[in-house]
Amino acid sequence: EADTPSEEEAAAPSATPPPDEAASGPIPSAGNEGAWVPKDEAERGAVLLAQSDDGRLRRLNPGDRLGDVGKLIVPPCYRTTIDMPGGILWTTCGPSVLGVGSPDGTHIATSLCRSLIQGGPVGNQLRLETPAGNCEITLEDPSSIASVEVAMRSKKNGSILDASAYKPVLIVVSAEGEVSIALESGSFSLSSGEGLAMVAEDRPKEFSLKRIPSWFKSSFGRPIDNIAAQDMVKLLSGDASGDTEAQLASLTRHPRPYLAALAVQTSLLAGRWEPFFEPMLVNPRWSSYWEPTISLARQLIAADADQTGQVRSLLSARSPNGAELFQMLTGFSESELETGGLSMLVAGLGADDLPSRVLSIYQLK
Repeated sequence: EADTPSEEEAAAPSATPPPDEAASGPIPSAGNEGAWVPKDEAERGAVLLAQSDDGRLRRLNPGDRLGDVGKLIVPPCYRTTIDMPGGILWTTCGPSVLGVGSPDGTHIATSLCRSLIQGGPVGNQLRLETPAGNCEITLEDPSSIASVEVAMRSKKNGSILDASAYKPVLIVVSAEGEVSIALESGSFSLSSGEGLAMVAEDRPKEFSLKRIPSWFKSSFGRPIDNIAAQDMVKLLSGDASGDTEAQLASLTRHPRPYLAALAVQTSLLAGRWEPFFEPMLVNPRWSSYWEPTISLARQLIAADADQTGQVRSLLSARSPNGAELFQMLTGFSESELETGGLSMLVAGLGADDLPSRVLSIYQLK
């Protein structure tokens, strides 16, 4: 299919602050080190987080070199351009977790992203590592643009922990010009409007784009998400004082639900799960954000075994029915539904604790 793998459209609302303006000048080359190089004032108004190997977070400022960043985290709602190590220009178009850097400077590892890429001043190739497989993307001419999407997608009813039911997907589309893709199984050439989908161990499938995805456009999404994005920019400082994590944790309890929800989704991308269970799932004021945030959480658990263990342990420590909550979050196989799972979900509709009711409704829906 031409559209992105869906678990609530690969997770969370994607919007952008004000529409793109004309670029004020040429984007500087960052060589193999890479840098955040927003094209205009709209792209400068973004939150881009760097996460070190020990898990600490800091907010990058426009122009900052990537250096030994390790991992880049881009929350939902922000569209901005990064000059990746090796020279590819990567424009974020949705929630993203990107591992950057390698000995040759052209390697990106991701389990969740939505992006548009184009050649930069010094590079037109990108080596991509994903749960669905690895590939090398070459943009054949200066005008070539490709979209890259990585997410988890449900193939049949079942738990997100079941590899046969929930599979990683990589989709590359030539949005403009000629794009070449090299896989272990062979090479593919794409012209404008043509795409290649890779689903776990399945054979790659070529397709023609039936309609232009809305996220290709520079301005889309709900106005309330734009407001949340702009508020987070103002309230999450970009200094190096080490306050980024404390500020983000504080925003997860902000009285404005739209801002708090964005902060919780950002925390999930950074591996911070506590705000998801409290305050988010225990506060009925956030009801309109439960579904996309649960879907994002499921994406992250399905793609990373370390997240699975962290969430299971956290729920067991927080609640006497932690095991049931974990299964309500991750889902049930057909056999589990027939042998008590469905009864658990129906009973959860009348549970005293709000998280059980929320997760039961999500699974039944």
